[in-house]
Amino acid sequence: MSESTKALKKLSRQELIELLLEITKENEDLEGRLFNMEEEMKKLEVIYDDDGNIMNSSDHMQEIFARAQSAANQYLDNSPQNKELEAKARMLSEMEKTLEMKAQELNNYEKNASRKVATHQEHMLRLEAETKKRCEDMLRKAKEEADSYVAEFEKHVRSVLMANPQLADALINNAKTIK
Repeated sequence: MSESTKALKKLSRQELIELLLEITKENEDLEGRLFNMEEEMKKLEVIYDDDGNIMNSSDHMQEIFARAQSAANQYLDNSPQNKELEAKARMLSEMEKTLEMKAQELNNYEKNASRKVATHQEHMLRLEAETKKRCEDMLRKAKEEADSYVAEFEKHVRSVLMANPQLADALINNAKTIK
């Protein structure tokens, strides 16, 4: 890892933006200078060739513009600040990719969590319905058993009272006095 890359990694986002703005301004200045040179060259109508003869200025101007553009491109390509800016841009791009991956992981986690919550809720509703049914069945069975015991008890009491008519008369008299 080069020293400039290490230095770029130590810069804050604000410092990176300021550096980018500085390089952008420098680039705009160079493009402005190039444009001004092109404009001045357009004003020339004729140019002398190597032998001192007049030649068509537009052909020569195109050659000059191409050289100027090539020189400007070469300067920008070799500019240490431009290389630093490219390194920072790559680093920011990597950071964005990492953030996108983390956002996707979080999204997947939320989907899984939502799916688990929904499954849990369905399970809880199923358990609640099963428990309610069991309780209703137990209550119905208890009532049936109680009715059966009461019927059995009444049958037993009748048989005892039938076998002892004096006991039946005493219970009836006693019940009348209570009312």
